[in-house]
Amino acid sequence: MSLKVSTNRYIAFDVELANREKSSICKIGLVVFEDGEEVANETYLLNPNVKFLPRFVKKHGITSKMVENAPSFEDIHFELSAILHNEQIVVHHNHLDPHAIKEACEKYNLAPIEPIWIDTLKIANKMWGKGENSLPKLAEKLNIPLNHHDPLDDARVCGLLFKHQLLTGRYSSQKLYEIGQFGAKKESYRLPSTPIQYPKKIKLKGNPKGKYTGTVVFSENNYSREALSNLAAKAGFNVDSLVTMRTTHLVVGNLSINTGKMRKAKDYNKRKKLGIKIMLDDDFMEMLIN
Repeated sequence: MSLKVSTNRYIAFDVELANREKSSICKIGLVVFEDGEEVANETYLLNPNVKFLPRFVKKHGITSKMVENAPSFEDIHFELSAILHNEQIVVHHNHLDPHAIKEACEKYNLAPIEPIWIDTLKIANKMWGKGENSLPKLAEKLNIPLNHHDPLDDARVCGLLFKHQLLTGRYSSQKLYEIGQFGAKKESYRLPSTPIQYPKKIKLKGNPKGKYTGTVVFSENNYSREALSNLAAKAGFNVDSLVTMRTTHLVVGNLSINTGKMRKAKDYNKRKKLGIKIMLDDDFMEMLIN
């Protein structure tokens, strides 16, 4: 899947559940839109390791037999975190998808996934009034084919609906984002000019089966340090809070801010010839993804 950043980029997203528990995600569909066009999509069939209720199976057609050998949410958490992190995620009706992701992370004791959520139902209610604004009704109104409860198709139609809402011209793009946004706020989630404050000490052991080795330290980052640390550890890095002789990577939010950790890394590189790699957190995330 392409993860290149675009100024007009959003990801439409949908989940299906095995039962009433929001953590019982059995399938995820997501579609990446750039400049109003679909550029990538992905589906995940998941084994939630819970009982499938008949009325849920009737809706989406996914059975416990079909997911016997499928990965769990825990297995795909790293990849999904990398895809959704700091993105604008479009859903239709915010009562389900964000809560499902939140509760699945809690169920497996995983780092939270906190993108910028946008609800096309909230926008529809504002634009056209409350009423027949379900996804099937709006798809019919806009002549968009829909195979409802197929999460990839639901996500695709949700993304096309958002495109239509952006193109109507009734509200500016910025106003639409303000109407539809909920949950984690962009201004409190990613602040390029004002680094977020985090707990000072995070130490994690790297996954021995991960792709990478070495010890990474994070400093003044634009992303959640807890999320970065968990992603790095899953990829194989040991995570430390201090720059030491064992440090191989220092990941920062701004190369022009000469923090104490950066000065120490540069000093070690100069005096000890350690070769500590100093890189931006955006580049570090891209490295993990690729």
